This record gives sequence, structure tokens and C-alpha cells, in this order.
Amino acid sequence: MEREDLKIFHSQGLWRDQFGAEELAGLLLTPREIERQEIINELLSTERDYVSDLTLINEVYIEPLYKNKYVDPATVSAIFLNLPQLLTLHQFLLLALRRRADDQMPVVKEISDVVLEWIKELQIYSDYLVPQRRALAEYEKLMSTNKRFSTFVRTQGARNECRGLDLQGYLVKPFQRLLKYPLLFKNLLEVSSSGTLDYINAIRCHHALEGLIMRIQEAKFRQEQAPTLEAWQEKIPSAAKFRLSDPRRRLCYEGLLNLVHIEIVDAPNQNQRPSKGGSLKREVLFLALFGDALVHVPECHRRGLSKMQLLSSAHPTTILCKVMDIRNLPDSTQAGSKFWFMLITVDTNTTRLILEAQDEAQKQIWMEAFRLAIPAHTGS
Repeated sequence: MEREDLKIFHSQGLWRDQFGAEELAGLLLTPREIERQEIINELLSTERDYVSDLTLINEVYIEPLYKNKYVDPATVSAIFLNLPQLLTLHQFLLLALRRRADDQMPVVKEISDVVLEWIKELQIYSDYLVPQRRALAEYEKLMSTNKRFSTFVRTQGARNECRGLDLQGYLVKPFQRLLKYPLLFKNLLEVSSSGTLDYINAIRCHHALEGLIMRIQEAKFRQEQAPTLEAWQEKIPSAAKFRLSDPRRRLCYEGLLNLVHIEIVDAPNQNQRPSKGGSLKREVLFLALFGDALVHVPECHRRGLSKMQLLSSAHPTTILCKVMDIRNLPDSTQAGSKFWFMLITVDTNTTRLILEAQDEAQKQIWMEAFRLAIPAHTGS
């Protein structure tokens, strides 16, 4: 489908604009039913615009790059990934949507089943979105190091059909489109009659699309954190049978905190504060909070001078330190306890730690990260 072919579809605008006032009244639709037609029209018109944008990327950038060989074919593929396959997919989806609209015009009764049939095909978005950060990094590198490539990209981007949007702006279009689908179906559900077949299919579409996005985001997160986890893995004692790079393990948050106080206790006293003296001597820790463990290394050794330690006294077969509770400690100028909070962990022992953040914002971020991790750590 060429960009010119997209002009056969109705022009962008409100659904109701295609009717005169008497003709619209003759359809006997309630305001809610009219709004439903507007959302269906938005689904179709934005799908058309998206196909037009993908077609533009293919015709203005991808095909000329392969033809003129400003960079080798492997580099073109590394930047644009499977975008041509996305284009083909959405050309067929657009035709299916258009066919349904034409069959039921002027009032479309059912549309969700058309998208539902294509949702499995949308899995190919994973091949585009998961490695996209690496693809954009390659693009930025070429723009600064390859004059022929950068000149070509800027020249093409200045064409009228690009509408002032540069290539990088077009490359994020697939991510924006995928996020748009759940919102459209959420809006459609709000103006559809419950119990109808299209309402049920719209629910299925919304759930399936949300699940697809969640899986892609999780895969993207794992790929992007993999180099960090592999580097950290080398610092963990070999006797510890703990694989940071396990694909099921997720890094929730990481950063610096001051360790103010640590003690092993049988029954934590939530009101007890560390006393003045040696226990208040701070040690800077680099903490990595995972979904099932808390890993730390003293900041002075973080650059590889020592093995990373698990914040646990357990033996190698019970090495995971579980975060059981997180408690706020009010500021006390007299005790010097600004930005403090208490963390309670357990392995073979229960341990109470008093930690200090660098400011109130970081304290709240850390506390929220711990709160979100606790259900997985405790199995609750």
C-alpha cells in the first residue's frame, strides 16, 4: 500500500461531520451511541495515519538507504529492526478495519472482533521495542560519526511529507501506537452497552493489549539490565549459588544509602532508635533491591575491589535475604536522624537496619521500592 493509496479512505475529522443535521437525526442515535461511533472513527483514522507514517519511513529512509549504501545493510537493519514487517501487518489490519466499516456503514455495530483476530500478530512488536534503545544508540552514533549518513537523514527529514518531524521522532511511532490501543478500547468500553458481543470483545482486546505491553516492557527491562547484572555477578562469592542474571529475577531499584545501625534481633522493636556512640558511625552502601533479595557492597569497594556481599549471614544454601518490613523514622535533629528509615530483613536471623537517604525525595523513593518488594519477599 503506497501513501497515495491511503487517500481512498475518508478524510480525518469527526464521524458526525459526514452527515447533515437532518441525516444525523434520522439515524436515531443517542449521544452515547454517537460518541461510540466517534471512538470507532478515531481507531480507523489513527490506524490510517500510523500506516502512512510507517510507509513514509520505509519509502523516505529505509529503501533509499539500502539502495544508496550510505551504510551497510546490517546497520540499516540494526536501526530500523523489523519496521517493514510492522508496516505489512498494519496494512492488512487497516484493510480489515476499513472493510468492516464499509460493510456496516453508516453505523458500525461491531469492530472489536477485527482487532482481536490480529492481536496475536502484534507479538512482533517485541522484536522492535525490546532492542530499540540499542537501535537508537546506533542511530545517534552514526549521526555524529558518519557524515554521509547524517547528511542523508537531515536532507530527507527536510522534505515536506515529513512534516518537520526528524527520523528519531518517527522511530518511536510504533511504541506510541501500541500504547494507544488500550486507551482506545478503554474509551470504547465506557460508551458501549454491557453484555453486547462487541463489549465482550472490547474487554478481551483491552486485557490482551495490556498483557502484551506488560510482557514487552518486562522483556525490554530484562535486556537493558542484563549487562549490569552480569558485571555484578562476577563480584558475588563463587560459593553463593545466586544468579543475578536469572531471567526470572528483576532489579527493582538501586543506589546509595548510609548504613547507620545494624543489629541481629529476635523480635524487632519498632520504636527503638539507635543510641549515640559507635553505632551511629555511617557506612556508605550501594544497595541493589531485587524482587527476591537485597544485595549490597560497601561504596569504597564498589568498583571491583572486593566481592559483593549478600546482606545476610546465611549459609550458601540459604543466601537470599528477605525484606520483611519497612518503617519510617521521624526526623530528630537531636539524634541526627534526618532522612532515616528502618528496614527489617530475615534469613536465618532477623536483622534490623537503620538506613539514611541523601534527602527526603530519595527516602520516599526507597521506602516505596521496599514496600512494593515486600509482598514478593514474604510470599504474601
